[in-house]
Amino acid sequence: MKKIVLAAINAKFIHSNAAIFSLIAHCPQDITPLEFTVNDNFNFILSEIYATAPTVLGLSCYIWNIRIIEPLVAALKKVLPNTQIILGGPEVSFNAADVLQKCPADIVVVGEGEETLREILSGQALATVRGIVYRTEKGEIYTNPPREKSPMENLAFPYNIGNLPQNKIIYYEASRGCPFSCGYCLSHNEKPVRFLPLPRVLEELQFFLNRCVNQVKFTDRTFNCDRKRAMQIWQFLIENDNQHTNFHFEIAADLLDKDAIRLLRNAPEGLFQFEIGVQSTHEETLKHIQRDTNTQAAMLNIQALKECPTIHIHLDLIAGLPAESYETFARSFNAVYALMPDMLQLGFLKLLKGVALRENAEAHGIVYNDAPPYEVLYTRHISYQALTRLKAVESALDMLYNSGNFKQTLRYVQTFYATPFHFYEAFARYWQHNGYHRMSQSLATVCKIFTDFAQPMCNEKIFNNLLKFDWYAAGNQKNPPWLDAPTKEDFEIINTLYKRGNTSKRCPIVKFDFDPREGACGNAPAVPVYLQFDPPVKPRLGAQIKNVNVTVVLL
Repeated sequence: MKKIVLAAINAKFIHSNAAIFSLIAHCPQDITPLEFTVNDNFNFILSEIYATAPTVLGLSCYIWNIRIIEPLVAALKKVLPNTQIILGGPEVSFNAADVLQKCPADIVVVGEGEETLREILSGQALATVRGIVYRTEKGEIYTNPPREKSPMENLAFPYNIGNLPQNKIIYYEASRGCPFSCGYCLSHNEKPVRFLPLPRVLEELQFFLNRCVNQVKFTDRTFNCDRKRAMQIWQFLIENDNQHTNFHFEIAADLLDKDAIRLLRNAPEGLFQFEIGVQSTHEETLKHIQRDTNTQAAMLNIQALKECPTIHIHLDLIAGLPAESYETFARSFNAVYALMPDMLQLGFLKLLKGVALRENAEAHGIVYNDAPPYEVLYTRHISYQALTRLKAVESALDMLYNSGNFKQTLRYVQTFYATPFHFYEAFARYWQHNGYHRMSQSLATVCKIFTDFAQPMCNEKIFNNLLKFDWYAAGNQKNPPWLDAPTKEDFEIINTLYKRGNTSKRCPIVKFDFDPREGACGNAPAVPVYLQFDPPVKPRLGAQIKNVNVTVVLL
């Protein structure tokens, strides 16, 4: 009897691998799933797979794990010489014959694998299985004709009560493909878009809701490309919210309309997260990458979404795109930053196998790393040195803005710079000049470094009060270690306030020289105020903290 194992090496522990669950659901055989992460020791992964003694082993291949999988397959063939090894995934689909030339695997599945794996495992002659490249017993490599894509309704639901990943993101697809042709994206190859029937989608979402999973992340490349269908799914989730599960969607902002935004304003706190790929606001760049988007409409709709305070908004930019210089990227950054998303991701162009930009890299003047993840090194419009500077800006952005730990302080300090980009550029330069990038830093240390950076330009009292407010608003309960402890008089007043309010010291009461919630003194006179900070509570496990409850304590 065959022992079949499907293994995945994920980028993080919190991730699950939807592919192996979809494959298992589609095959009648008893299949064992194994999931690892890229941080696991190589010998641990090898020994764990070896211990299962598989007759057939499938491995899921992506840019983040292919450097592990290649030597892993070589080692597995030495310790398990009779095991049939099957590779699948985007990192091997586009050059399958080359993969088998340098890797001792037996079969590479090209494209979607559900039907293909089912036929392989049923014992069908490999010469008749469409959508594979395989090695014969004599070592010859053959490429079979491609397989037509399956209708979505033919695919089995990947999850059941027994295999539902615990404390991990659940990945779910309600469609495959994308109507657009962005040159950096693999989904441009998948047309037309195939949709799972809506009644089945709602039934499967109810399965997740009934089991109170933490987060469901839709893998649909443009979830709202069918506006009516997207509205129906959002309406269903709003009406059936379990006050626990969070749903993440990748959407195109320019496809939203007034009806959609009106509906989304009714979304409960933390129910939805939207990831929106702006990528660039430079029209020439958008034309080069064949990104058909109405930038002005997208920006206006994102502004309207910001008026839905219950929804987490994640915006993306990509550096290194064709025709995008350092200066035009800075303009894109400032335009998107002005929208004040909950998270702004500054990514760098990766020329994945199979994307149009990779095939036309030379024509666009793009030079990229030959090794995964195939990141751009420079283009004719932006140098390697400039991209390195943007890497430092990315780190500063993640540390200060995306962390959510410096909201009030950032609003104040950025007023001393012409644009937000100029501020992050200056802080990144300071951080690197002092060598702070060479080691990890605690939040307290970052606060001290931020203080040293801002001291020459800022009012010390204003800056310290705002940073102290941010420190407590981030959920810290102890006095900021870079500031002096409260005076004896203040300490006595605070103790009196605790006793009077019968309040736990887990809810810090802190003295400020002015109300920092108003920013840099606001329009009110700078009079001392005592604020009480409740411990931060996430509205649901998949959602992000929006605000900490802060109240004024009267003397």
